[in-house]
Amino acid sequence: MCNDGLHHVTGQALQDVKEEISTLIAQIIASEPENESHKPSKNVTIYKGTILTMANGQYTPQEAMAIHNDTILAVGTFSDVTHAVSLTDLPSATHDLGTKCIVPGFVEPHIHLLLTALFTNLASTPILDMTFPTIRTLPSAIDLLASSIPHDPKTWIIAFGYDPSLVTDHLEPTLSLLDSVATTNPIFIINQSGHLAYCNTAAFHAAGFPTQKGQPHFPESDDYEKDENGNLSGVVKEDAVTTMAGYLPKSLFAHMIANVRPTLRKWASRGCTTVFDCGVGMFAGLFDVDIIAGLISVRTFPRFRGVLAAKVVEQMGVQKFLEKHGRPPWDVGRVSVQGVKIWLDGSTQGLTAAVKEEYLHPPRENPRGKLNYEVEDLEELVKPLAEKGWQVVMHANGGRAVEQGLDVLEKVGRGTYMHRLEHVTADVNKELIERAKELNVGVSHLVAHVRKWGKTFEEWVLGEERAKRIDPFRDDVKTGAVYSFHSDSPVSEVDPLRYVDTAVTRKTENGSVLGEDQTIEVEDAFRGITYNPAKQLGALGEIGTLEKGKKADFVILSVDPRLVPKGELDGGCEVVETWVGGVQIK
Repeated sequence: MCNDGLHHVTGQALQDVKEEISTLIAQIIASEPENESHKPSKNVTIYKGTILTMANGQYTPQEAMAIHNDTILAVGTFSDVTHAVSLTDLPSATHDLGTKCIVPGFVEPHIHLLLTALFTNLASTPILDMTFPTIRTLPSAIDLLASSIPHDPKTWIIAFGYDPSLVTDHLEPTLSLLDSVATTNPIFIINQSGHLAYCNTAAFHAAGFPTQKGQPHFPESDDYEKDENGNLSGVVKEDAVTTMAGYLPKSLFAHMIANVRPTLRKWASRGCTTVFDCGVGMFAGLFDVDIIAGLISVRTFPRFRGVLAAKVVEQMGVQKFLEKHGRPPWDVGRVSVQGVKIWLDGSTQGLTAAVKEEYLHPPRENPRGKLNYEVEDLEELVKPLAEKGWQVVMHANGGRAVEQGLDVLEKVGRGTYMHRLEHVTADVNKELIERAKELNVGVSHLVAHVRKWGKTFEEWVLGEERAKRIDPFRDDVKTGAVYSFHSDSPVSEVDPLRYVDTAVTRKTENGSVLGEDQTIEVEDAFRGITYNPAKQLGALGEIGTLEKGKKADFVILSVDPRLVPKGELDGGCEVVETWVGGVQIK
């Protein structure tokens, strides 16, 4: 997802309903008032047992940890910790972990909160679920559409998650096929990646576009795919997704607002104590910050940081944005915005990422995908932001995008925050990872590319040899690059322990191993969900490890993960409790 198109669902509509959104937020907050159980204890709690601190990015086990208010008071041997507590003259209680284990809270460095809130729990919305394996074939997707036609002939039919790279025969819904389902109801199907969507004629007409070439307002951009006759095929990509999504009904967003807090709680149940949104602002511009800040203003949730989608800053004007917001971070309540996210290319499984060689089954247009920016335009955007200290986060799936990003970041130089490349998926050689390391640029991988899409990368997208090198985890470790693992939710589920399993085994969902020479050790994988992402966020002074003076953000696991066979944490090691700032999230 990482297309700001999918994020845009629908900024235009939401701008008109700010008061309605604010009322919804107030109602939600009033229904869940805060009480003493949502505040850290004034007494000291001593945890005795196995504490994997991840200090310096290594397990570094200790046998005790003391918590006071929202801070770690002491870590070390039980005798040293109890002695440190005795010097405070504060009441204390000791909690024996038994066979359980404490680790630092997991840092999820790349999610999309509002999108996830919109596109999960779909049973309670009019949005159809077309994710794989719910939908395995194009005919089954068409049958679902046909059985879901509203009585009102103008009501939109919206679906999320159809993925041609995963379904049988890898077929895309075409304009004519979707027109056979509905001629008056607009149809809008969002690809799982967010970089593509599929529309019928009624949807294009709702947006003011004809489907036949030569007619007034016919969209000439390559982002509106054309058939062999030069007419619209029904497939839209990248910025065209943004445009089409701008016409979706605003009634969808009551569900989105209501689902934000449950989404954050679900992520906390998976051990996440900090989440980082890589595209704030594409629903209602800068008002997105107020939406999220309002919804997490009471009770405890994972810490929330993020970067603004570049479109928001570009539309505002970079200089005007900098005049208004100066240097980062821009803090609103519990939300901290520290940078800007720029999409350099598209989706690998969607065949729009800027890879170095042609795709195994290349699209007619742009058989190696395409870059979204000319290098001069990218430099013009990045330089003033970086000079003011804003973190630059670049979506770069394909090797050509990674190269372009590194070229620009090399000219910009190091900043207040570590600049980052996101996904770093296909046609990425070790030399590029070494270059990222030398430039102090962080890399972050969507781990589900291996697990969920591994087979289709081998058989349909890249071919066997290129697929073995997607998301080169071992190259990250061997070069000393600062790497992390993420979900890109809602592209894949937030589940850090599963990220560890995948990084360690490189197993796909069908049980095969994709690129065994890119597997890493469990300790290295834990670094990718704790220490390293905290460093990438510029937050290692507060989170990412369990050390004296840091925030009391930690996870209690059912068992010491070092005792679990490799690749079996999912099912063999459970998150029992998640604590943020000394408060348990329930």
